[in-house]
Amino acid sequence: MKILFLTSRVPCRPVGGVQLRVFNFIRVLSRKHDITLLAFADQPVPADELQWLRRYVRKLEIIVLPRLYSYVNCLRGLFSDKPLQVHYYESVELRRRLMEILRREKFDLIYFHLIRMAEYSDVFNGEPKILDLTDAISMNYERTCKIHKDHPFKFFHTAQKIESLRLRHYEAAAVKRFDRNLIVSRSDKNFISQFADVSRMDVVGQGVNLDYFNFYDGPYDESHIVFLGTMSFLPNQDAVKYFHKAIWPHIKNRMPQMRWQVVGANPSSEILKLQRHPDITVTGSVPDIRPYMQRAVVSICPMRVGSGVKGKVFESMALGTPVVSTTLGVEGLDVQQGEEIFISDAPEEFARYVCLLAQDAQRRAQMAQKARKLIEQKYTWDLAAQPLERIVESFERKNGTMHRRNIAHAMAGAE
Repeated sequence: MKILFLTSRVPCRPVGGVQLRVFNFIRVLSRKHDITLLAFADQPVPADELQWLRRYVRKLEIIVLPRLYSYVNCLRGLFSDKPLQVHYYESVELRRRLMEILRREKFDLIYFHLIRMAEYSDVFNGEPKILDLTDAISMNYERTCKIHKDHPFKFFHTAQKIESLRLRHYEAAAVKRFDRNLIVSRSDKNFISQFADVSRMDVVGQGVNLDYFNFYDGPYDESHIVFLGTMSFLPNQDAVKYFHKAIWPHIKNRMPQMRWQVVGANPSSEILKLQRHPDITVTGSVPDIRPYMQRAVVSICPMRVGSGVKGKVFESMALGTPVVSTTLGVEGLDVQQGEEIFISDAPEEFARYVCLLAQDAQRRAQMAQKARKLIEQKYTWDLAAQPLERIVESFERKNGTMHRRNIAHAMAGAE
């Protein structure tokens, strides 16, 4: 089949970020299908960064959408009923390029990544379409509203509330326009089912690249904790601030020698201020997260808001760095408390689990091995992509049946 992927970011690296899911789905589907990718970028992408991606796509086209242009789009959309992230990715150039491509060739299936790209579904006429919501964005915003209802800047809370309502309405309308919809976890699907028809929605989970995240059982620093995540993402910012305020003091009381590192691109000024404390480091963007994970005794995931599943948990478990997480941090994962991971929403208990792993090397090693085994059995990218492969095959069978009928009809007419 010929499949056209539409994405809001170029999935140019095999690790990290929301593009990781698209990259691996393209990689898996390219074994049997012909992939064309049309993607946005906020600036030109260097050719060497595209080398991984070009292995799996027949054709790649990138539309540069400068951030300033996107910010103007959002200003124009402040008083509309559509989410701002949909306005952010509005592009006349993309529509023009799509129509040019469709004049040149026909596709058997169109894959849209995230609701921010769903607005372009009206360009197509009759082609089967899949919308990969990935997670329930409206759930993320609603949780943020609840946690930050007493935010000192009332405008922030009001804006989040308005956007969450817009997202609810948009998600409900968007899923109706597609032949199939994908979501990352049962939790996210259950949330959307409260206000939308999910009869054509399939759970297609996340995975981890085991070749990249090789199991590591070498030396580590028993006084070093790590948090992983893109630090421009509000749920990650909230997790770091919550950990620092509510959990970190309990850890320092138990183990004064402990140190903590925040690893992730684009830290806000508020996160950078944490470095005033001598035992906290904020790295910003790093070329390779693995050394930071290998060095750490524990990887923490103290999430209070957000949706979907957390890549930081997958990657830490695959690499062999035990995880201590809140309940929300492991939402959508089939893990057992005290076996592959420690889970707690109580700050003092969370701290106790971190210290337990730091002080008990044998317990830490056992948990690391169990976590890696679980990832190997359930959470590789090849396993995660299997439901999507079956969905694509169902469209392939349907297209084949229709093609045979058209041939038979043409032959009957010729007779």
